[in-house]
Amino acid sequence: MYNCMPYQLQSILSRGLTALEGLMKVNRSFLSCSTFLNSDLDLDAWSNNNTLGVQAVSVDANGRCSTYAVNNWLADLAGVHREEMVARMAYYDMNLASSEFRQICTHISGMMMLMSWAKVGFQGIPVRYLYSRWNKRFARGGEQEGVLIRQGFNPMWDKDGNFIGAVRTMEVVSEDEYDQVLLHNPEACELLAIQAVGKKPGKEMVSQRLLKEESIGYMVSNMEGRAQLLRLASMLESLFIPFIAEYENMQSPFNQQ
Repeated sequence: MYNCMPYQLQSILSRGLTALEGLMKVNRSFLSCSTFLNSDLDLDAWSNNNTLGVQAVSVDANGRCSTYAVNNWLADLAGVHREEMVARMAYYDMNLASSEFRQICTHISGMMMLMSWAKVGFQGIPVRYLYSRWNKRFARGGEQEGVLIRQGFNPMWDKDGNFIGAVRTMEVVSEDEYDQVLLHNPEACELLAIQAVGKKPGKEMVSQRLLKEESIGYMVSNMEGRAQLLRLASMLESLFIPFIAEYENMQSPFNQQ
């Protein structure tokens, strides 16, 4: 996927993500080795919930995901057993849950959200609700139809204000609900993707065709798709510039003495 991208997008992704990861490592809000999955959460109650998907991730002292938990609802959506899903997540061996293009946008938006939370020490952060497309049976691969999901993101921190992980809840919503949110609150509907490729109604979002049209290989093969990728690169350049500058300044030998 990365090798198919236009050079401009490859370059800014490499520089921007390197800067974000570097800044997260030195941000003291992340410096906590979390055990909250074993001590603070009722995983058994989650497992018995058949209407709501739940995923919890704890973060180690380097700001990297260290342990995972999911309930049966989410594993069923992925098309695998819960134990297999947790193991594959731990080894970074999970298929994409959405289109290639949207998965890139989601990853970037997630990192930007973490950085904004870190600036306020993760204190007083409300649950944030976002709407997106997920592939049915995404862990099985293949071009499957999608489902529209309302996700709630709840950051977790310890008594000292260190970020230790997050809990994400997932609930299926109708195309009508998605369309209403898209109309009145588009920033909750994968705003970065919208800015690059435009708004797409719920019916189009759940179609199998979306996976093909938003695969990086397909996008670079046609004029419209390539223009959308270059638009994303330009947007990321603006988003990443302050982080890249801060990271490069931190790496300067004059600041390491």
